[in-house]
Amino acid sequence: MEAVKLFHTADLHFRPDQPHRDKCIASLVELWERAVVEKPLAILISGDIFDGAVRNADRDGFDDLMIRMQMLLNVAPVFAIYGTPTHDLAGSLEVFTYIMAPHGFVIVEPDHYYLVGKSQAVFPVRMIDEVIDISPALVIMGCPEPNKGWLLASQAGKSVGAAETTALLGAKMWELFAGYGAMRKKYANSPCVVMYHGLVR
Repeated sequence: MEAVKLFHTADLHFRPDQPHRDKCIASLVELWERAVVEKPLAILISGDIFDGAVRNADRDGFDDLMIRMQMLLNVAPVFAIYGTPTHDLAGSLEVFTYIMAPHGFVIVEPDHYYLVGKSQAVFPVRMIDEVIDISPALVIMGCPEPNKGWLLASQAGKSVGAAETTALLGAKMWELFAGYGAMRKKYANSPCVVMYHGLVR
């Protein structure tokens, strides 16, 4: 198995007020400066890019955030997962997918895995699809912060108690990570990363 170089960060917590905004931007600049020199295959952000709702306004520093993200995308593809639902609001990461740059911003979905080639080309694959017969430089999987909304979608409209909810959440997480294990086994000769945001007990 050939080693790969990855950059990883999380919990940037961008928000418009000072000093939070400046700290986030400074972190992205440092990440970019190192990435330019060290040339990672990919950059991973494991949740909480934001710290709540942000308007696209000059005074909120949103343009500065977009510029810094574009700088990262000029170096390598960026893979991100959603963090805490009150921080990375639903749909909030989509804006980064529209940045024009040599590499893309990929929102890692729990029902997909992503094959990254040596050229930094990215191939998203749904877990239910056939295995692609290639030897990727890297396999990426990821789980946003677990929440009842997406883990228990199949239980919508049903009344369940606290104990049953806890058991269902545990079963769904086990199912999800067992699926990741099965995919990992199919690409056993390639390095693999599972991104996650949340509490681990």
